Amino acid sequence: PGGKKMVLRQPLMRTSVATLVLGISLPLVTSFSFPGVLPGSALRRDVNVMGAVGRALPRTAARCNAARSMVMADDAAPATVQEPFVAAGMTVENFWERCVGTWTGLRSSHSIAFGQIEQVNSDMKIVRCGDDDEELIQICKTYGYTPSDCVSILRVSWESTSDWDDHEKVTEGSSVVALVKTEGNTKGKVLRSKGYTEEIPAAGDWIMKDDGSFYMKTIYSGTGAEETFWFPTPDLRMRTSCILSQGGKGVTTATFTTEIRQKEKA
Repeated sequence: PGGKKMVLRQPLMRTSVATLVLGISLPLVTSFSFPGVLPGSALRRDVNVMGAVGRALPRTAARCNAARSMVMADDAAPATVQEPFVAAGMTVENFWERCVGTWTGLRSSHSIAFGQIEQVNSDMKIVRCGDDDEELIQICKTYGYTPSDCVSILRVSWESTSDWDDHEKVTEGSSVVALVKTEGNTKGKVLRSKGYTEEIPAAGDWIMKDDGSFYMKTIYSGTGAEETFWFPTPDLRMRTSCILSQGGKGVTTATFTTEIRQKEKA
């Protein structure tokens, strides 16, 4: 009582930013008056806000339209989806080509005969090998094949550290591995210049399975070995192996190995 009341002029319905962006209309007040700060003053101040909004509206609308266009363009663009890796149906050539590279491996071995666990860390490098390699020529000659009979030729080099007997033992070596097809595209002979359980030239049998795993079995003079390799991902190779007793009638050691591909530095 005794004070002056604020007087609001009639709001006008104008196009607002909300109309452009959200599609709804909100009233904008064109101006309003309020009394002066001094008591009893008859001074009334008018503030025009429509002019400022009117000047800012074209710029704001343009930015909103640009943003809407970007969103619509993103929605229209097809999303890039990476195809999942599928090993099933892989050919033997594809399988061994995937083996080429540098790998870091961890092998856990259970010696059933000694009741002991062994852990082996290894660094391995697998490269393509030419058909003029001396070791390849010799191993082919030993088992009655020629280098031209081989569908895949690789050289495997490794350095490994074992914790057997509670002390580290470092071993290293290299072997040529060559595959020959004998029964269609899924079976054949594997030739190695140095065997898995005995460091002598060896020949075994291999099978390329429908699920993408590679199996091979080799019988040596005193022992034998069964091995299965597979790729859960392009850069992770796994394998299991059983070392067999003489004649292949029993298992003396069972192992599980994981090998991770090392990416080359750019």
